[in-house]
Amino acid sequence: DVCRSMNGIQSNVPEGYIRLQNGECVERSTINFCEGLRVNEIAANVTRQYIELVNDSTRSLALDGCSLYTNRNAVRYQLPSITLAPSELYTLEIEGTGLTLTKSTTGSVYLLASDGETEVATISYADLSVETSWAYINNEWRQTYDLTPGAMNTYSQYPRCEAGYERNIETGRCRLVSTATRALVAC
Repeated sequence: DVCRSMNGIQSNVPEGYIRLQNGECVERSTINFCEGLRVNEIAANVTRQYIELVNDSTRSLALDGCSLYTNRNAVRYQLPSITLAPSELYTLEIEGTGLTLTKSTTGSVYLLASDGETEVATISYADLSVETSWAYINNEWRQTYDLTPGAMNTYSQYPRCEAGYERNIETGRCRLVSTATRALVAC
């Protein structure tokens, strides 16, 4: 019996149903597959870790029942029952959620449907530098030094230079901004 939760014996999952790992079969229409929800940014190797999500569809999207988990533990964090407008961002601060992001090696973030089992998306990252994020920029995933929680992602190959320094385009390093140090003297 492939569907232990249904009366009678089923040799196949009935049309319109989905089988969960525990052997129960539930109507497909009762599951929120979080369609249109996308992981947009993962800031793992930073002081205040976060995961940013975006409604990548053209319609409003209810997050009811959608959840996240990471490769570091079995904790599943259920997203709040809110609705995101098209292109609206939602930033989840990791502290206090029970989730754990891998800082400097490989890690993954999983977006789950409301059944708590169906993986809607899996995003993996590796070897993130300190104070960078893994961000979806121009239809590809990239490491960026420009952390943008709650704002559209932008790419920065290098960290910002300290005040009084500028980026040397040829070497990529920060250099002291040169200033005139001597006063002009009469000839």
